[in-house]
Amino acid sequence: MEAITEWVFIEETIGTLVTAGGLWIGYLAIRRAGERVVAEMAERGEEHGARAASLWSLVRRIVMIALVITAGLMIISVWGLPLAPFLGVASAAGVAIGLGARGLVQNVISGFFILLEDQYRIGDRIKSGAATGEVIDIRPRVTILRDDEGVIYYVPNGALGGSVSMVFPPESPSEESAS
Repeated sequence: MEAITEWVFIEETIGTLVTAGGLWIGYLAIRRAGERVVAEMAERGEEHGARAASLWSLVRRIVMIALVITAGLMIISVWGLPLAPFLGVASAAGVAIGLGARGLVQNVISGFFILLEDQYRIGDRIKSGAATGEVIDIRPRVTILRDDEGVIYYVPNGALGGSVSMVFPPESPSEESAS
């Protein structure tokens, strides 16, 4: 009887390693494909490259979260544990989080559309409410700005919707006298 339980344990361990390894290889393949797309877009121009890099950053995070959840459920299944309780708890938690986190969902959706519509990019100078500065990162939930003094602002993407204006550096006196 002991030999049977040891063999089952070995099978489950091997199954876990194969599952994790397969999903890791899948992630690496997706990551490589995404990086190729970003590189191809960068060849078309700096503007296309910056937009593709920003979108890829968001998509890569979503893919990673989806793969971690999938790996967890597959490993639970390999070990013979019932999935129904985990899925039930996840469903209930999803509904509770969805109802309680409307602002978070609004920020994530706004962040997706900021990237999709190319409203601004990393390196642009923008003004939104009290924050003015250079965009140093666009995340799914927030846009990170650095002002001229080096202060970092985390501005929720939902708060940016439609209230962003591009800030251009002031013209130097020599340019004004030339015109």
